[in-house]
Amino acid sequence: MTETKNVYHEGVPATDKMPDVQKALELNEREKGYEKLIKDSFVEDYVAYIFSDHTSDYNEYIDKVKRYVSYKCKDVTTAQLRNVYARIQKAPTPFALQMLRPKIAYVAGRTEVYQLKVVMFLLEQLIVRVDGPEKLDRFKAFYEAIVAYHKYYHGRRQT
Repeated sequence: MTETKNVYHEGVPATDKMPDVQKALELNEREKGYEKLIKDSFVEDYVAYIFSDHTSDYNEYIDKVKRYVSYKCKDVTTAQLRNVYARIQKAPTPFALQMLRPKIAYVAGRTEVYQLKVVMFLLEQLIVRVDGPEKLDRFKAFYEAIVAYHKYYHGRRQT
């Protein structure tokens, strides 16, 4: 009987330490922090909440968006949000939207602003779940609300 080795990637034994494994774990921990902040701002299942029909609770939904933007996006610039916003609004299909994932990763990777990294993480989590025209429209409406309330709360810096 042959003993089966515990492998984690293409035949490499799990006991072999590779530098990329630690980096991947750190990224995962960072993303857990992003997700906690988002859950605290919206609800535990924020993805389902954002994509749900808010006909009966629209004001509550918008109030959550407003609170999130007013408190959690203070250090984000309007230009940073609008850079991605313009591309999102032009996406005609879910696939076209998903093609923006590398751009979003690039924006998040370029910045030192934690709050922008969280917003880009949130967009990424939503985009991967856009699978039809209805979710595409709801995603666009959600991000439009983010940009609009950011402009309202943080668009002109007080001196």
